[in-house]
Amino acid sequence: MMDSVENIVIPATVNYEGSIYKVTAIADKAFDDCPWLESVSIADGATSIGAFAFRSCSGLTSIVIPESVTEIGGGLLPIARR
Repeated sequence: MMDSVENIVIPATVNYEGSIYKVTAIADKAFDDCPWLESVSIADGATSIGAFAFRSCSGLTSIVIPESVTEIGGGLLPIARR
């Protein structure tokens, strides 16, 4: 579990064990309960963001979603509380 990353850049590709993979989706609840998260930038090429991907991210003030994203699950952003 992450405990202090404030700014995240989700790249277009990742290298895992010598193979390069395209990042096409952000999973359901991918960053659920990360209150310290302030900003997220998603590289072009991603096509979907899962449900509740940023739920309980009360510190989130900026998210960059590229035009390539055509599907967004419910409950994407945290609900503002008074």
